[in-house]
Amino acid sequence: MSAFRLSQFFIRPLLAAVFALATLSLVGHWGALDWIFVALPSLNEMHETTAVVIILLTAAAFAEKSYPALARGAAGLALSISLSRFAPGLAGYFEAHVGYAMGMNTALVLSAIAVAVLLKSYAHHSVAAMICLFVSSYGGLMLAAFFTDISALLGMMSPVTALCSLALSIAVMLSRSNRGIMRVILSGYATGRYARLQLLLGMLTPVALGCVFIAFPVVEDTRVEIMLMIMALSAFNIAVIVVTTVKMERADHQRRQLERQMQELALRDGLTKVFNRVMLDRRFKRAVAAAERFDVPFSFLIIDLDHFKSINDLGGHELGDRVLQRAALAMRARLRMEDTLARIGGEEFAVVLPGATLEAAYEVAERLRLSLEEIRISLGGDGEIQLVTASIGIAQWCRHESMLEISSRTDRALYAAKAQGRNRVVVAEDPQRPLVPHDVAVLVAQPLGAPVMRKSERATLSSRPSTGRLRSDETE
Repeated sequence: MSAFRLSQFFIRPLLAAVFALATLSLVGHWGALDWIFVALPSLNEMHETTAVVIILLTAAAFAEKSYPALARGAAGLALSISLSRFAPGLAGYFEAHVGYAMGMNTALVLSAIAVAVLLKSYAHHSVAAMICLFVSSYGGLMLAAFFTDISALLGMMSPVTALCSLALSIAVMLSRSNRGIMRVILSGYATGRYARLQLLLGMLTPVALGCVFIAFPVVEDTRVEIMLMIMALSAFNIAVIVVTTVKMERADHQRRQLERQMQELALRDGLTKVFNRVMLDRRFKRAVAAAERFDVPFSFLIIDLDHFKSINDLGGHELGDRVLQRAALAMRARLRMEDTLARIGGEEFAVVLPGATLEAAYEVAERLRLSLEEIRISLGGDGEIQLVTASIGIAQWCRHESMLEISSRTDRALYAAKAQGRNRVVVAEDPQRPLVPHDVAVLVAQPLGAPVMRKSERATLSSRPSTGRLRSDETE
């Protein structure tokens, strides 16, 4: 499972846990339900206003994707309540009784989370993620201060409030993590993996070293200063890691784009943008594997544009290139996504049709031939139009047949199509059912959708098909 998918799994459980803790604390205070605080004593230390703000922020985080206006409203209200803590005239409202109040640092942390939610709702994902990273680092530091018994640094923030702010900031940071810097940090590329490791070490290492240092009695009087220094160091580490990660990702993105372009050049024809022989060989091997394992038929086509040398002589290579590009575009539009169209040289193209029997391949070849007939290319201001036609040979793969063998069979059918007057489809001889010497000298093109038959197997052919193809016993 990728880091991104794993991160999305944790968002709703984190928000649900935070919402449950804040709601229990609020219900316990407003309903005087002492049994809640007997079961969870730390909830008694969360101020009612703190619980209300956390509930609002949790609701905003839940609604941020589906109901952005509601999320902005809830986050804006939470931000207003948190900032009111700094107004001198409203300070008494936040103090329920002596020793029990909404702390200044609590108000600051919740205000920062509210700002992050608002920024995400306005698509400023990178700035919001940076704020959440700082808040999560601060929440972790508050928990470390609680475990190391540094009450001065806690600033009246209860452990449960620190835990809720930490979980809430992580959930907000992970939401919409497919955008902004979180997309880089959670990516599966090397830059993302290194960034996650660096952030983990950059946030935890200063806290761990600070806690170890504080444990010595000689630094008893400087505990607060040390923890503040740890906080500053963690924030500095986060900022440096994020900036360097973004710069590295930009460089790595350019490298990946260049690699993709090189792969495209290695697998596609530069002029027509269809596949080349390398990709044709890969797709042929894949079709053979499917045919041998699951008994799935497939067919092979070779298409040659008629009188292409005359086209080049008439309008030069520029006209020839235009004809090739238009022909490739027209054929690609009439093939399925799983079909493979490749240019194998000059004016020749090849097609692999997975799952296609000979009859189905014949119908596809007819569609391709008719699509090429529809191409009209202007030769200039004199109003002349260049028409494009093609001769096509088709064959169905036989068991144990190699690429060279089926190409040779299809090529012979292609030459037969040219011998019959061009602009037609001819079926290759089946090596498992060879034609007898007194049979037709060249293979016949069957009517659209009809079964493939040898001439000796039928007394007469049906009338000439509506597409204008010649029967084997006719001449131009």
